[in-house]
Amino acid sequence: MDIALCTDNHYVIPCGVLLCSICENNKNNDLQFHIISADLLHANQESLKNIVTQYRKKIFFHTIKDSKLEKCPAGQKTQNTYIKLATYYRLFLSDILQNIDKVLYLDCDLLVKHSLIDLWDYDINNYAIGAIPDDDTDDPQMYNRLQYDSKYGYFNSGVLLINLKYWRKNSLKDELLNYITQYPERLTYHDQDALNFVMKNKKKQLPLRYNVQNGFYQKMTSIFKNNEEIKLACKDPYILHFSGSVKPWFKECEHPLRNEFFKYLSLTEWKDMQPYHMKMNLKERIWYLQHKISIWRSYFNSKIISK
Repeated sequence: MDIALCTDNHYVIPCGVLLCSICENNKNNDLQFHIISADLLHANQESLKNIVTQYRKKIFFHTIKDSKLEKCPAGQKTQNTYIKLATYYRLFLSDILQNIDKVLYLDCDLLVKHSLIDLWDYDINNYAIGAIPDDDTDDPQMYNRLQYDSKYGYFNSGVLLINLKYWRKNSLKDELLNYITQYPERLTYHDQDALNFVMKNKKKQLPLRYNVQNGFYQKMTSIFKNNEEIKLACKDPYILHFSGSVKPWFKECEHPLRNEFFKYLSLTEWKDMQPYHMKMNLKERIWYLQHKISIWRSYFNSKIISK
């Protein structure tokens, strides 16, 4: 099973916690992790590697140049300013993982709570992706903005079972980049919007339990035809998605399952990390700076040793 994650140096801890949750709940599955990043520090690579290797799983690091994404509008002032350039890396998976035909892509603000083998075994041979509906899939403004019929629905791109062979055959990476370049004004949710437009009739819908988003807990009435499914998914999510800007490591987070994050965090080298305010006070800023300094010190020490 090949699993891809895209991250940067600011998101290493959530990425590591996700890796830990996957390994804890897939001890008997053969896993290969692919970490996509532009400039991941050696110290951060070692931290992620240590998590995976203790479970006897494999991990590979792939470097992507940000110059490939010069025309992508991340960082422009939108209602979703927390989305960074790293979110676009997944668009290049068909190029980066050249010898792989299928991959499970996961955002780093997820937790995996069950085996992934049933998800991995879904047949998507005739589809570009397998995906789960977004918690805003009923919003008509979404379809007006992106200019396609609401009958196709709108999926959340945090969990994608990707048919890389299909992508290469149909040049989907180029189609996605062309859309992003041609219609940047339409992109509120960045590459997720582009993915939805291009994949609108190329996707297979997967069960809700594989991407249980924040909104699932907030509105359980009209957005899905089968309300019983969403209730069961919330009760026992296979993949829990802390979607939105208020993540579990922020004190402001009120997610009913936020403690699940700290459960897996406690199994990592960051077990002493405490939740902090989105706008940090002085004590929290000092902790944050000390954490950053320790990362850079490890980086420079590794450079000295390598010489």
